[in-house]
Amino acid sequence: MLEKNALVIDKKATYLKKLLENINPKPIQVSKEIYTKPQLKHEDVVVLSGFGSGHIAKRLIEDFPKNTIICYETDLEGLKYVLDNVDVSDCFVHDNFFFFASDEENIENTITATFNLFVGKFNFGNLQIITNPLLEPSKSQKINDIIQKLYTPILLNRNTLLLKSQYIIENIVKNISDVALGFNLDYLKNRAKNKPALIVASGPSLSNDIETIKKYHNRFIVIAVDSVINILKQHDIKPDIICGLDYQQVTLEKYSPLMKKTQADDSIFVFEPAIFYQIPKLFKNKVFKTEENSFLELLDIKPNYEVFPINAVTHLAVNVAYILGANPIVFVGQDWAYTKAQHHAKGTILPQGLPEKLIWVKGNYEEKVPTDENLFSGLTIMSEIANFLTSKGIQVINATSGGAYIENTQIEKLEEFAKRIKKNATITIKFNKKPSLSIYIKKLKNILLEMNKAIHKADKALKINQNIQKTYEKTKNMEKIRSKVEESNKINNELYNNPVMTKFVFFYYFQEFYNYFKEEIDIENQTLEKRLEQSNKYFELIKTLTQNLIELVQKTIKYLELKNAFLQKFEENIKNNDKLFELLMNCYDFGDIYFGLEILDKINIQNNSKLIFAKAKLLSNYRYFHKHAVELYEKAIELDPDFELARNELAVEKYKIISHLILAKDAILNRNDFITAKRLIERAKDYDPDNEHTIQWLSMINNLEQMQTMQERQKVIKEQLKIEGTIPEYDKAIELLKQNKIDEAYSVLENLNKKYPAFGDALFLMGSILIDKKDFDKAHDLLTQAKNLIPYHPFVYVALAKIYMSKEIYDKAKEALETALSLNPALKDEIGENLGDLYYEFGEYEKALSLYESHLQITQDKIKLLMKIALCYKGLGLIQSYNQILSKLQELSTNA
Repeated sequence: MLEKNALVIDKKATYLKKLLENINPKPIQVSKEIYTKPQLKHEDVVVLSGFGSGHIAKRLIEDFPKNTIICYETDLEGLKYVLDNVDVSDCFVHDNFFFFASDEENIENTITATFNLFVGKFNFGNLQIITNPLLEPSKSQKINDIIQKLYTPILLNRNTLLLKSQYIIENIVKNISDVALGFNLDYLKNRAKNKPALIVASGPSLSNDIETIKKYHNRFIVIAVDSVINILKQHDIKPDIICGLDYQQVTLEKYSPLMKKTQADDSIFVFEPAIFYQIPKLFKNKVFKTEENSFLELLDIKPNYEVFPINAVTHLAVNVAYILGANPIVFVGQDWAYTKAQHHAKGTILPQGLPEKLIWVKGNYEEKVPTDENLFSGLTIMSEIANFLTSKGIQVINATSGGAYIENTQIEKLEEFAKRIKKNATITIKFNKKPSLSIYIKKLKNILLEMNKAIHKADKALKINQNIQKTYEKTKNMEKIRSKVEESNKINNELYNNPVMTKFVFFYYFQEFYNYFKEEIDIENQTLEKRLEQSNKYFELIKTLTQNLIELVQKTIKYLELKNAFLQKFEENIKNNDKLFELLMNCYDFGDIYFGLEILDKINIQNNSKLIFAKAKLLSNYRYFHKHAVELYEKAIELDPDFELARNELAVEKYKIISHLILAKDAILNRNDFITAKRLIERAKDYDPDNEHTIQWLSMINNLEQMQTMQERQKVIKEQLKIEGTIPEYDKAIELLKQNKIDEAYSVLENLNKKYPAFGDALFLMGSILIDKKDFDKAHDLLTQAKNLIPYHPFVYVALAKIYMSKEIYDKAKEALETALSLNPALKDEIGENLGDLYYEFGEYEKALSLYESHLQITQDKIKLLMKIALCYKGLGLIQSYNQILSKLQELSTNA
């Protein structure tokens, strides 16, 4: 190895000597290494596939000295030849050039281990892959494919940050106490070595397997995703571990069974710190997972155990099972598809509609099943995870009874597998940790200090720029301003490389800084005025946005200091009512409800209006305690009639039910969104289960939501029929009916129904055929099934009405025709007179009269209909009108 290369490698890449120790050098054809200058912005990141002779790397460094350049090499023979014969030391000493070499077999592990180190760079810049022509095409393609696979989730994360970075970072900050008092994910390592783990997800097929889970769950370490908490609770299944990671507030709904309690749950909760900040506080035993380039690194909380990519909570659950040392790992409810045209298992929280755009993939038990882009991405990652697990000797069983096929898993029924497990599996982990937040308070204060310094530096830079502008306008002499320009640039670099800025301020205001970097033009060859304008915009952004963010840090410090005081010296601080009240209000702001309630349970607050108010405020955070909160507010006002704050909060609390109903009405009328409306009404009912108005609304919305849901499902089933080529069977049946070949049509439909029993249109036609055959009982059975599947189809109700009329069940016939008419008012001409007859028979003369009169213009038998109208007048006691109609009838009969 050339001496210059050896000296640099000794300092920056010592692993290379060992890697190349037994490699025989192989000459390379330098003439083929042609360089074409790419178009890059200074924040973009270059990945160079293949180092070659170093020519392309050198040119990239010369042309883009400020850009991050990452090089991966698998041609070890060529690399050794270059290091022995070509001086490439300039590449290796460059601060922004990063070189990683590996043999072909281990390149994926090498790239995976190193690529995430540059996530912060990728968030603000784009990736450009440059392929060195000296690297064999198959090798470079392999590197490029791995890079693209790892870059995709980073890109998705960037898109999330652009929209929601402030929510995400605020959650992390507000979850500091949970991280501080919890345990790193490493704490779970090998705690369930070689024990079977059951990963319970919320796919539609979970409904089929829930009873089996209930029967055998003691034989597994049960790791549940948060969306199944409700359904497990309904079946008295307590998971050992619950996993959560979603930053959105709506995710809190998944935890609603836990919010009915008056104290924190004792399940182990594994979470990402970006999760909505109220959620970790629902649990006593907390374990956190952190990532590279996280804000928490500023608090000396290091990244931990992310063995494989995670973009869904199910991936996190499997990651936990692997860390526990579990083997085998069994999947259930992992459909990654819309099994039976359903979004999630019945009983899971947060029902959703089905997407417009579907992707069809191989199923576990069906040839094709529908999914979408998001689920397909998760499915792809899960297949890669399964491949990783099996490579480590872990058995991966997919016991999901439907859905998409997960590559690299063994399909087996859950009950069959569970029966072979001969003993129960248990996990016991003690969560004993001295409660102290002192070190994190200190770190946050250091962050606050750095933020103030950044504001001062930005302000100083703005003043320097102002001075530069004035001096240059006077002298037009660059030499007179050079030192000031260098000073401004130095501040720029200090701020850009300050971890508090890059891991906190830039991320919190991600969209603002991302847009700035995208708009920023290359300063080379620009006028001084343009450079100053650009520089001032940057420093103004830093100054203003950092100042805005300081309040969150100050509030967090205050909350942590108060909480820490009571953790360390409870007896001393509990005597200070003002300090206690301040803590409780902070607990409310930070969602730390159970901590506040736990303190209040230890003291007598019976005659203390402020502390009674504080308890009411804490309870008001969970709607299940609405009535209790109202009672406490009223008690506080009774003790202190001038307690204005209590009066205001009481008014707000009492308005919560009606506000939910108003929002539900808006969802129905303005967006036709019955699913959201139902969710809001159910929440209103949680506030007061006995509220009659809410109960009526819920009954109505259930019907509307069912119609919307079933309509979506039938659409998916029809898509599946088209894909599998069976829609022609339905079309054939229609054609046979037109030809009056009734029996043949019925046979075709019967075969279609056996294959797709959830296809409501086929059941409707079969039932209609049987009505004509007078087989009313069987027709009723088929049409009832059709009604459940396609409740929005008016002709199903018309057909059912025919059966009820034939059987003289007139009340049900009336109800069926009313439903048909409400679904399609245009049917009034077709069924209006029949429904009018039924109204007349039940003495509902006004309704009958209305339908008869509207039908008068189209009927062929006006005399008969006028007689019916006359009888309605008679029934209503309007004898004069009755006689007038009779006179008109007599006149019509005479003319006839």
